[in-house]
Amino acid sequence: MSPPPVLKNEQEDSEDESETVSNSDLVDSVISYLQVAKEPVVATTEYSNEKAQPENKVSAYAKIAGRDWTYFVVDQAVNIGRPPDNNKDGNMLSASASSPIADMKEMLPVHIDLGPSKIVSRHHASIFYDADYPDGGGWHVRVNGRNGVKVNTNLLKRGGTQQLKSGDILEIAGTQMMFVTPGDKVMVDPYFVERAKVLATGEEFNPVQHSHPEPAQRLNYTSGNLPAYWFNREYSMHLWTGCSMCLPELHNEYKAR
Repeated sequence: MSPPPVLKNEQEDSEDESETVSNSDLVDSVISYLQVAKEPVVATTEYSNEKAQPENKVSAYAKIAGRDWTYFVVDQAVNIGRPPDNNKDGNMLSASASSPIADMKEMLPVHIDLGPSKIVSRHHASIFYDADYPDGGGWHVRVNGRNGVKVNTNLLKRGGTQQLKSGDILEIAGTQMMFVTPGDKVMVDPYFVERAKVLATGEEFNPVQHSHPEPAQRLNYTSGNLPAYWFNREYSMHLWTGCSMCLPELHNEYKAR
């Protein structure tokens, strides 16, 4: 079972035209302020918006859009990465391929090329449709690259898989892109909505610092030698985000106890 392809253009057809326009405006606004890599990536040229003809409709399951480029998803799986240097056309195997498994990996197509930066793995991530999960099917991202993929503001590490919703923003090696499925309500993370609003005014965007639990709440030894935060799900998740302020402070407090 596969998702039905939908005729796509800049203004998607909908039963509620006002809602469609609102969704489209939000998508366009946030996309126009997405982050781009320090060095140009191949996808920017290959799928440049300047090449697109607005009057032409495209039959696609979804689109993946960077600030100035758009890739229309016409298959149930899309590979994101960096082709071997001598394999840009997919006709030659890399000299480094030394086993049947390696050969197979080298032959896999890269649909969205975020090279030439070596921070991007050959097959960094895949976006695919799973007809069995959740009920009715859904799109997912699987991470293969050693440097992971940011989904909205959370880092998904190598080997991880996460379901995607329309409006999710992925970041790989400094390139941000939005995943959008036609006909679905766009749900954009508030961080990126606020960022677009601030940058649109010409001001510099400085995210508000997230709140940090008080030391007494974080390290209250109530269970032998184990700090209370080990049993505090909220703070455990706070640490899991890799807070650069809390982790060093936590380490110092732990040593002082």
